[in-house]
Amino acid sequence: MEHIVAFIKDYLKYKGRANRQKYFVRWLSILLLWLSTGLMAWFLHAFLPGDIFFPTFLIIGIPFLFFLAASGFCNTMRRCHDLNYSGFIAFGTILVPFLLDRIFPNSIVVTILSLVITLYLFFKRGTVGENQYGPDPLQAE
Repeated sequence: MEHIVAFIKDYLKYKGRANRQKYFVRWLSILLLWLSTGLMAWFLHAFLPGDIFFPTFLIIGIPFLFFLAASGFCNTMRRCHDLNYSGFIAFGTILVPFLLDRIFPNSIVVTILSLVITLYLFFKRGTVGENQYGPDPLQAE
């Protein structure tokens, strides 16, 4: 049980820095958990009656999806810290594409912008040495 608690605390940690490898591994694990949750919900919805599925999904599924969203946001904040940006930039990585999608619905520009932001976070080397958010995670290893 303590391993599960440590896992949850680590994924909701927003202070400190996350290098490219740690960011990518966490991003990938969150994506896989998100997809498996959706697949499991689809499967259960197909085989369970609605009066059993919907309360179960409200009690278990929705909080788990909120956990995944919060852990993805914390992961992005730590990656921004590694690039020596404020954690508030993480809001921009979510908010800007969201607002642009409302202005230009179904636009390829929003998709390209989201892809550029994601690739930047994946491939930009973090600040070498200590910065205002903590020590260099590559030198600490």
